Amino acid sequence: MSPHPDPTDPADPTGPGALDVVPPPGCPAHRPTASRVEFAHATPLFGPGLDNMDTLYTSMRADHGPVAPILLEPDVGTWLVLGYPALLEMLRDGHRFPRSPLNWKDLTTGVVPPDSGLRPMMANRPHNVAFVDGPEHQRLRRIVQAGLTAATTPRLRRDLHTTCNRIVDTFADRGEADLIAEYATLVPVRAFARLFGLPPEHDAEFARAMHALFDSQPDSQAGDRAFEQILAELLADRRLHPADDLTTWLLGSGLREEELLPQLVVMLSAGCETLANLIGSTLRLKLVDPRFAHSLTGGRLTVNQAIDEALVQAPPLKVFPGRYPAHDTTLAGRRIRAGDALLLGIGAAHTDPAVTPTDPADALGRGNGAHLAFGAGTHACPAIPQARLIASIAVGTVLDRLPDLTCAVPADRLRWRPSPWSTALKELPARFTPTQAAGNP
Repeated sequence: MSPHPDPTDPADPTGPGALDVVPPPGCPAHRPTASRVEFAHATPLFGPGLDNMDTLYTSMRADHGPVAPILLEPDVGTWLVLGYPALLEMLRDGHRFPRSPLNWKDLTTGVVPPDSGLRPMMANRPHNVAFVDGPEHQRLRRIVQAGLTAATTPRLRRDLHTTCNRIVDTFADRGEADLIAEYATLVPVRAFARLFGLPPEHDAEFARAMHALFDSQPDSQAGDRAFEQILAELLADRRLHPADDLTTWLLGSGLREEELLPQLVVMLSAGCETLANLIGSTLRLKLVDPRFAHSLTGGRLTVNQAIDEALVQAPPLKVFPGRYPAHDTTLAGRRIRAGDALLLGIGAAHTDPAVTPTDPADALGRGNGAHLAFGAGTHACPAIPQARLIASIAVGTVLDRLPDLTCAVPADRLRWRPSPWSTALKELPARFTPTQAAGNP
């Protein structure tokens, strides 16, 4: 993700500088997107239907094919790219399908309300590596990748083992735990975030703000501001008190002043949210899928293969914004107008019948690396090695320490957070044989 839009940037259509270009009330430009004929029968991507995304994908595919009209809010219509080949084509063609939301007509003409919960995920983010294209994107991406590479040292691996064991120690003797709130959420906050020197006292607030930011609910903008404030304070502290962490490294990386906070926020929000979801989804499969659990504990499936399977079945972000073509084009036979928004239907693409086996059991343990959970093309995730390292140590630690984990509720009672973007469980209650703390220093 990315920082709160800069209200002083005249190029930002969400800031005060945009008031002069937003049509007045009653102007035809304000005609809701949902009134366009393409969106007359669009599928809402909000509300209770999000509890069963596979059913939604099947229905949309049958009605519309690989590119389907959806509603993100009652009057905000966009396209969801459901087909694997179509999604890969879009991701690889940054010229036809640029990333910048400055091209999104619904945003620039005021169809998306100022208080919309969509803005933290979809509004323009000046100076942010995830929201720019071309040479500027390449320059920022090189700096981000260099910082992540510099931070990936043997010390990181040792610190991750210590962090994961310490977290397990907090509940190991109870015989029960919520593996989402008490483990999956905490590991990236305390590990990945520690790379940047985030103080421990911000853990709870950091996690709450991160979840709010990604859920596109009424509190999303407040969560976005809180998340940004925590990291702005971290930057200010590191200017006065440099340390051996990635925030201090970024201060000396050549980033311009206005580029520092945007890069911090995108690295930490995307890193922590997606890792929490990936760890939680992998543990869920271990607890509720007998085939998966048997393969993993029986040694046929390595932890890294288990993570790949979770990336396929439950990608950390099932939907991701977005691409915004500046010119009329077509995708999988669907006409896309200039100024439309296209969303990455990662979860849907992974279940596309054109590329998936008829029997899901055929895919189990085959080491499927063709998933799109990390994206593809120029905007693919720059932190794949770091993400896989953290997830593998986190999952492996739990399985080593608590080998007889079972789910404390029936699988059909597990519920997902109401996010149009994240594949995130609300909770994952588990039982196990109580054990002693590992005694980590």
